[in-house]
Amino acid sequence: MGFDRPQLLLLLLLVPLVWRFLSVRGRVVLTVLRCLVAALVVVCLAGPRLDLTEPGIDLIVVVDRSLSVGEEGRDSEAELLRLLGSASTRGEHDRISVVSFGSRPLVEARASKGPVSPRFDRDPGENGSDLAEALLLAARARSPERRAVILVLSDGLYTGEDPLRTEVLSEIGDVPVWYRRVGRAGAADVVALGITLPADVPEKAGFIVRYSILGPAGTDVDYVLRSGETVLASGTRKLRAGPNHFFARDIADRPGTLEYTLEVSSAGDTVEENNVASALLSVSSAPRALIASSSPGQGLIARALLEAGIPVDAVDAGAMDWSAARLAPYRLVILENLPLESMGHDGARATADAVESGVSALLVTGGVASFGQGGYHKSPLDPLLPVTMELRDDQIRGVMALVAVLDRSGSMSMDAGKGKTKMDLANIGVAEAIRLLSPHDQVSVIAVDSSPHVIVPLSQADDTSKLIKAVLGIESMGGGIFVRTALGAASDEIRKSKLPTRHILLFSDSADSEEQLDSVAFVRELSKQDIGVSVIGLGTPADPDAAFLKSLAKAGGGEVYFTDRAAELPRIFSQEVIRVAERGFVVEPTPVTLLPDLVRLQLSLDLPPFTLGGFNLSSLRKGASAAVMTENESKAPIVAFWRKGRASVGTFTAEVDGPHSGTFPSWQNSQELLVNLSRLLASSISTSDAKAWSRLDRSMAEVRIEVDAETALSSRTSPLSLRLLSPPGTEPIDVPLVWDGPTTAVARTSLSSPGHYLPVLDLGDGGLLRAPPLTLPYSPEFLPTHELSGEEILASLARATDGRDLTSVEEVFETDETSEATAWLDVSPWLALAILILLLLEIAEKRLALSELIPRRSR
Repeated sequence: MGFDRPQLLLLLLLVPLVWRFLSVRGRVVLTVLRCLVAALVVVCLAGPRLDLTEPGIDLIVVVDRSLSVGEEGRDSEAELLRLLGSASTRGEHDRISVVSFGSRPLVEARASKGPVSPRFDRDPGENGSDLAEALLLAARARSPERRAVILVLSDGLYTGEDPLRTEVLSEIGDVPVWYRRVGRAGAADVVALGITLPADVPEKAGFIVRYSILGPAGTDVDYVLRSGETVLASGTRKLRAGPNHFFARDIADRPGTLEYTLEVSSAGDTVEENNVASALLSVSSAPRALIASSSPGQGLIARALLEAGIPVDAVDAGAMDWSAARLAPYRLVILENLPLESMGHDGARATADAVESGVSALLVTGGVASFGQGGYHKSPLDPLLPVTMELRDDQIRGVMALVAVLDRSGSMSMDAGKGKTKMDLANIGVAEAIRLLSPHDQVSVIAVDSSPHVIVPLSQADDTSKLIKAVLGIESMGGGIFVRTALGAASDEIRKSKLPTRHILLFSDSADSEEQLDSVAFVRELSKQDIGVSVIGLGTPADPDAAFLKSLAKAGGGEVYFTDRAAELPRIFSQEVIRVAERGFVVEPTPVTLLPDLVRLQLSLDLPPFTLGGFNLSSLRKGASAAVMTENESKAPIVAFWRKGRASVGTFTAEVDGPHSGTFPSWQNSQELLVNLSRLLASSISTSDAKAWSRLDRSMAEVRIEVDAETALSSRTSPLSLRLLSPPGTEPIDVPLVWDGPTTAVARTSLSSPGHYLPVLDLGDGGLLRAPPLTLPYSPEFLPTHELSGEEILASLARATDGRDLTSVEEVFETDETSEATAWLDVSPWLALAILILLLLEIAEKRLALSELIPRRSR
């Protein structure tokens, strides 16, 4: 029990006066009640409260998971957490909770008296260090009835708000903040600060390149400035205090986008992550086309476009930087018989963003490596295509039996982003594969951990909704996948089928595939019985069990796929089903029919048709136009195109120039068809004459625009939003424009992911406005942003909260420097209620003399 105003308790000495002056002769009960009321009033005025403090200390550990901490720092954090959990001074009532942070904070482990073992399987955003928000989350997670200490494990560097600002310290209150600095030791960091280029230059024009280096005064720095592979400047400089600016001259010798890089190095510089900076320069020229393929060269499309006066760049897709900023100079991007894996999921996403935003038009041509067999189904490009790879029943040719075997071990329960686990995405992958089956196909699904579980016995795929519902309910159950057991169960199911094509598709963790003995030999026996086996490995080809999974696929005559991105699984499952069922590319001589929409390509319907040597099976999407279609029963579109929002996309679903192109290359109008289709698509790219400027101050991007008065007026009633097309692997960023003048507006946002950004603004009928590209050369984690070192920042935080540097894990549990519990129970309301009851009893006693009604014991 405690009191807010204990000095008022002295008034209790006056209570006897109540007995003297307020007593009623002969009414002892009434007098006692009055004395009790007086005493309780005094106690109530003193502010009585009960201390609800629980025994023990709550240690809230704030763990830095950002890039700048590095692997060495992460190892130190893990070891410290282990030591804290087993500290000899940790009492039975002491608890530990864990908060991690990068660009955002996450609760990793709630207060527990047991061992500390956070999984750290969620991504806090490694390109940021929002220490302030992490401290706020830790303070809010504190139990008010317990004493607490916050322990920060960090390098002290931050990219968010200042952790020493008043609002943060006020929220922390009386909780002391201890710290242990982890990560690399402080060093004399030399930084490639950046490259400054003109917004845009015409071809063959000269210009100045400014490059900047930052480091301690007096440091000797080696540097190299390149344009592409050409060295513009190199040497050694002795740095002055502050940013050091240098200049070089260059000439825009070719159109398109030029990349400039600055590399610096210095003895004693241990932070290598910020030693390379880059920037892009747009060189204005006539509209160009980009042709990406696996074997670049001047094929039929390139020759046709060049002869029509359209500049062409032919590139190897595998060596291409598939960012929207790189695609910006091209009115038309052509993917020629290109498997999606050549550009990767991130490249496909960046290309889709550029096409969807109206930066470039897209033309996809067919072949054995394209469309369904090339992995386009369920890829980022799929919804943009005017054709779909989901076939009509009348297009299905062969039938197949498929047994999908899913790893449902403990590793599949890990978070895969957007609220889904790896297991969820594997289930969705199988569901997409089932959707591609025809009612005449058969399917079975088996989930495996240490034993097989037949989720779907071998069944006709005629009620796909029922089958998919069963598959989507599969959950991770722990353990590891027993491969030989899984293959045995799959064999039992697939042997029930009499269909000519029988295939097993095994999905397994490439770092956790157990029971490998005899598995390859077993698959070889299956292959001899015309049962194929393919493998999807969740991980990379460098994982411990990847070689084993490759050998399984080789023995089974199938394919092996690896991906460390669970979001890719639906696309890969679909690709394998299309490949096995031979529903991707049909190899047979096929005549075509010319359709009325051919006139939109400025070609006559009276032309003699041509014959293809093969074609990609597909169906025309609603709203799309077809100019050429197969004449056979498939009625598959060959030349199709549409406009979907800003996106303008066309397809030629056959091989343009190759062994399966049939008579098309020699057809008299083949080049004219390709050129006119390309022009139709490229003509939809509308650019605005408005002006735009962009700049990057450390990680803060600023884009300023100037439009005509009419556009400005209409935009004020319908607000504009600038879209930053981001580096591959990241989502586009939409930033509202703020008007700061009659016809000028500005958008500002902080960037976190390194790479090239392309600012675009859709002005509706006014066209697309593109600002010069921006480049964040490396993570903001390695930008020089603070005057204080990380050690000094942490020390200042500790001093401001009466904390200190942690020198031993034992001392944190035996110190008296902990917060005071704030969970006091105010008992004044209860005392007031007691006073009220006593007053009522006094009135009752005074009026009714209730005490007289109590029978007295006779003597």
